[in-house]
Amino acid sequence: PGATHDRFSFVSVIAAFAGQYSVRVYNTGGSAESEPVALTVLTPPSVTVLNPPLVLRPGDVANLLAAGRGSRPLSYQWFQGQAGDTTRPVGNQTPDLQTEPLFQTTPFWVRVTNAAGSADSSTVIVTVSGRPQSITFAAPSPVTFGSGPVTLQATASSGLPVSFLLVSGPGSLSGNSVTPTGAGTLRIRAVQPGDTTHLAATPVEQDLVVQPASATFAFSRLRQVADGQPRQPDVTVNPSGIPFAVTYNNQPTPPTQPGTYSVRAVVTDPNYAGEGAAQFELLGGGNLAGVVFLDANSDGNRSPGEEGIPGVTVKVLALDAATELRSATTGAGGDFSFPSLEAGSYYVREIQPPGYV
Repeated sequence: PGATHDRFSFVSVIAAFAGQYSVRVYNTGGSAESEPVALTVLTPPSVTVLNPPLVLRPGDVANLLAAGRGSRPLSYQWFQGQAGDTTRPVGNQTPDLQTEPLFQTTPFWVRVTNAAGSADSSTVIVTVSGRPQSITFAAPSPVTFGSGPVTLQATASSGLPVSFLLVSGPGSLSGNSVTPTGAGTLRIRAVQPGDTTHLAATPVEQDLVVQPASATFAFSRLRQVADGQPRQPDVTVNPSGIPFAVTYNNQPTPPTQPGTYSVRAVVTDPNYAGEGAAQFELLGGGNLAGVVFLDANSDGNRSPGEEGIPGVTVKVLALDAATELRSATTGAGGDFSFPSLEAGSYYVREIQPPGYV
């Protein structure tokens, strides 16, 4: 203020210099004043962690609070480690930090940043006191799905009881007994939280591998006669009710044409494993046809004028004359037909309709 040149500068800027500045120019014709210009003075940040030295029991959390100074806005970033070590950022960029449960003495520090730069706090040591202990937890042996609960075993060097947590995977946990509910990998954590004498032990995790149970297939009706419709053998799986997929020469659609097909059945349930294969033969068939008529002259042949009888049941029987293979009803003219019969010999039986002998 008060400068009389076309340039004006501060030798050493202080916060008190912030404000509105303008310049007035004079000549013989009068004077003119510029629009005000705002001068903002930024204060570099500084930071102090307010907490006194902290001493915790094993498994407790620490609550730390930083006081930042300097021009707003200020941003915060906490780190685990010695001051200046930025490899392990923690927290959510606020002045306060609640740590994870601590099981050993751990250092922390905070960095505060604004438009003028950044400042680091000194290292704050959170001390965790107690006797150390360790957990021995061997990996459980693999099991098969459906084999039942698995008993977990782990010990602590302190002699204190060890408890278990199911971290991930298909199963349920009760005490030291885990029951798989599906095939896969169960991650199990063994913990010992310590007591007034002992520090909490470092948790130990192991995997329980649950292998799929075996499934088997059985095939029947592997020889059929083609009739133009999709044909397929009977396929059963054990245990029953498990979903599976069937292919015919690597195609999902059942065949319609005569030929020999490689049938493959594969379990699709992830809790089971198994497949089966068989050869499926689809035969080209013949046609057995005839007519039921009123043999008026009883000569065994159909003569002119001897009309067909509709609605008569006709059956095809195996050579034992008892096993029924097909059944049909005669049409309006007394005709019947059994298409796509496998080549061979058969009995044909007519069920005599009422009123005829």
